[in-house]
Parts: sequence; C-alpha cells; structure tokens
Amino acid sequence: MLRPLAFFLILLAVCTGLSTPVPLMTAGVAQELFPVKLTIEDFNGKSVSGAALQLSNYGTVITGVSGIVQLQLKAGKYDLSVSFLSVLVYSGSLLVSGPLDAAIKCAIYDVKVTVTGIQTNATLLGVARVSDKLVTVRSTDATVDFSQLPAGDVSIFLFAAVQGLTRLVAEKELELSKNVVLTLSASPDYRVINARVFDLTGHPVESAIIRLDGNPANVTDATGRAFLFVKEGYHALEVEYYEFNVFEDRNVQVWRDDSWLINATISPLEVQLVDENSTPVRARPALLQIGAHNFTLTSDSAGVIRLPQAPHAPMSVSVLQNVPSRFVFNGVPVTVNVFTHGLSLNIEVVRAYMLGSLTLKVEVRVGDITVKNATVRLKRGAVAVDKASTEHGYAVLSMSLGVESSVAVSVEASALGQVATEEISVNTSPLIPATMPFALIPIVMFEVFRRRLRGKLQAPTVSRRKARRRVAAL
Repeated sequence: MLRPLAFFLILLAVCTGLSTPVPLMTAGVAQELFPVKLTIEDFNGKSVSGAALQLSNYGTVITGVSGIVQLQLKAGKYDLSVSFLSVLVYSGSLLVSGPLDAAIKCAIYDVKVTVTGIQTNATLLGVARVSDKLVTVRSTDATVDFSQLPAGDVSIFLFAAVQGLTRLVAEKELELSKNVVLTLSASPDYRVINARVFDLTGHPVESAIIRLDGNPANVTDATGRAFLFVKEGYHALEVEYYEFNVFEDRNVQVWRDDSWLINATISPLEVQLVDENSTPVRARPALLQIGAHNFTLTSDSAGVIRLPQAPHAPMSVSVLQNVPSRFVFNGVPVTVNVFTHGLSLNIEVVRAYMLGSLTLKVEVRVGDITVKNATVRLKRGAVAVDKASTEHGYAVLSMSLGVESSVAVSVEASALGQVATEEISVNTSPLIPATMPFALIPIVMFEVFRRRLRGKLQAPTVSRRKARRRVAAL
C-alpha cells in the first residue's frame, strides 16, 4: 500500500516541476514586436524628407520622400529626437504598447522673401545658411520661397543675376520660431570682386579661405579663384591656408566691381630629414603636421620630403609615432633632425645590500647618442627617486632597502618628448660590505674610552674601602 502512495507522490512532484516553464511563455509575450509607423511633419503639416529620427536603444533612421518611418518595436517607452539639417527640431518620448500610427510635428517652418528694387529680368537666387548647411532656391520673379527651415538662427542671402553678372542684393539674419514673410529692399552698394590667390611661385592656391572683416567670404577653387560680394567701403582682407594667416590687408577699399590678385606667403615645402647621427633618413614614411592637417610623405634617396604648397608657419614632422620634431617653414629648404631609434636605458646595479641601499647607474640613450638632462625616476611602490642625467648621459640613483632577498623596481626616463620604462628585479646581498669595518672603528674607540673613564672614576672609591678595612683590623 505504501509503494503505490510513494509512486503517486513522486509523479505529482514531477508534474508540478514541469509546470515551471509558464513564466517563459510570459517572457515570450514581452518580446513581441509591434508595427510602428511614424510620419515626420513640419509646422504646416507637410511631410519632411531627410530628417534624422533617433530612438533610444534602437539607432538612427533617415526619413524618405514621404517622411514616413516604418519600425518594429518592443513594448516600452522610448526617448525620441528628430534632427533636420543638423538642428534638433523635436525631443520627446514614444510609448509603445501595441501597433502604432503617429505623426510627429517638428519645429520646421517656411520663409517667404520678396525683394524690391531689382530689374524685372533678373534671376533671383536665395541662399539660407542653417548651422553648417546651405539651402538654395532659384526664382524668376522677385519672390523666393524657402520651404522647411529648422527653428533657430538662419542667415538669408539674396543674389540677383542680370546678363551674366551676379551680385548680392540683400541679406537678413533671422531667429526662426514661426512661419515668416519678409520684404527686403535691394541694395545698390554691393560690388562683385573677382579674387585670385597665388603662392610666391605664381601657382594658384586651392582651398584658401578669404575673409572680409573677420568673416569667411568664400573659398578658392582649383584655379585659385573666388567671387566676393562686398559692400562699398573699407574692409579688412585676410587669406587663411591650413588655419594659418598667409595674407592680410586691413584697409582695402571697395568702390566698384573689381579683380584682385593676392600673393600669399605660401611656397613649395622641401625638408631634409636626418637622424640622431646626422645621417639622411632615406625611403622612410614621415608624418608632416600643419595645424590640424596631417600629411604622410615618404622621403627620397636624399632623405627629402616635399609638399607642393605650404604656408610659412610653424609645423612638425615625425618618423617615430608621437615623437615630433618642430620647426618653422619660411619658404626655403630646411634640414630637421628626427628621432629614428627612440629612447633606450642601460641599467647597471652598483650595489644592493640588505638593510642597506640599492644603487643603480642608469644611462639614457637615443640610438648611439647619450642624452643629458633626461629625467630619470627609480620607483618602488609608492616610493620614488628622481634625478637628471649628467652631461655624460647617466644618472646614479639610490633607495633604502629592508631585509628582502630580492627587490623589484621600475626605472623610467623621459626626454625629447619620449618615455622609456623598464622593470627589473635585483637580488640583494646579505654580506657585510667591505667598508663596514671602517664604520665600526669609531664605535670600538668610544667603548674603550668609556670603560677607561669609568675605571678612573671608580678607583678612589675602592681605595677608601680598603683603608677602612685595614683600620678596622687594627
């Protein structure tokens, strides 16, 4: 009777245990994906193409022509943001609990500009600068419609083209927070300047930035040309190349359409690289840095690297990574010492005694050359000793020791923009140093003197005791 009851109880327990997967079915429901349709709209309800929609834990999606984004999302709450022309135009949250079809209205507006005072046969070109993006619109009448500009700071420029001549006729700065309708009067004071930038050898300079009164006006093309639209009057003219100022005239008069020829302090660069032994560094890749711009160049058979055009400015070149040699280019060939070997350490253990000291002689070298005035550090745990290398290129450093039979220390040297580190383990000696007996001489002499002095002081006392004893015997 007991065996069938036991069998029944075991079977019941097994069946109960098999029922535990129920929570897994619940987890499967939580993983279900729901279809989500989002339509990105501007303030006027028109769909927005090219908007960047970003969802937390999902990524970024760019809207197409319809402005619609189709997603498959799990249930939950998502942080949602929308950017247009690199400007944030919406920020909020999205709650998904099932299939969803929603419209996201963003801070994107329309701007309509009418220009008065221009010729009837003029073609109008409108340019809106938003952040670092440009939006252009052409019109054959006096009105330009900018559709869908993001909220924030917007610069409006209007150009009129008549018989092949284009000039800036009006401009306006806006802080956009709604739809805007503007009427601007064309100014007759803008002049067209055909500017060309050349280096000191007469070659055109491409990608030079021309500034007027500190503001970028245009960038030169492959022929060194840039058209400027400038108001009549006096202006400060500057030319920037690789972030360095290569031309400056603080008092340029504009009073008519004109052509400018600008000779900038830019020349062909020629640098000979030599190593620590003054030997040319041949057929070696080198990194040339001019401002924030990097150029990888290979030296020729004479160790020379070349760049067709470079500003007269400070720059650096390196063969070893992170070890630049700085120099100033003034338009003439220059020779620069570069490091090809890197720092190395030659460590000699002078002494290592228990309950004494550890003394190391550290020589700092770059290739075959010793380095003076290098900072050398001997470090053990939190204890560090610093010293500068002598004119002979070495430093002697000492550190107190306990009763350890061996000690691990690190030696670090820094010089010429480089750092070299070595970890060493030194066995200490329990032997008494040869100088130890000489150190004991003063102690022995003091002890002898002390005993003699004590004997002299006690001698009279002993004599008096003997005399008393003799008297008592009588």
